[in-house]
Amino acid sequence: MAALAWEESIRTGVPEIDRQHQMILERLDFLDQAIREGQGEVVIGQILTDLTEYAREHFRTEERYFEQCGYPKRDSHHQEHDRFIHDIGELYEAFDSGKTVSPDEVYAYLRNWIEQHLWVVDREYLPFLGGSAGARKQ
Repeated sequence: MAALAWEESIRTGVPEIDRQHQMILERLDFLDQAIREGQGEVVIGQILTDLTEYAREHFRTEERYFEQCGYPKRDSHHQEHDRFIHDIGELYEAFDSGKTVSPDEVYAYLRNWIEQHLWVVDREYLPFLGGSAGARKQ
């Protein structure tokens, strides 16, 4: 499966959010690389920890912009963020308790969620960023 990579089509025009999206894609690529090198089990705990912490920071950033621009779907978007944190938390708890957590399954979940979220769901808020996004274009 080809790795997800940053593309101009997912640029939001808000440098802070774009940098965070790039970092999330880099973490996914790191996991993909580790799996291909037979090191998935070695890095899975760190990946789950990193993504949980980084996702929380990123979600706070997005939600701050939603408040500033009056994004009408901010509540449903927030629920998606909460669901992601919950799902990753459950995977980490399973890993931390010694259960087998498949790096391939984690990768598939992350890839599907990130692909749907960055390429579809996040596109919905772009018109609402309006002038604030345009003023910050990279």
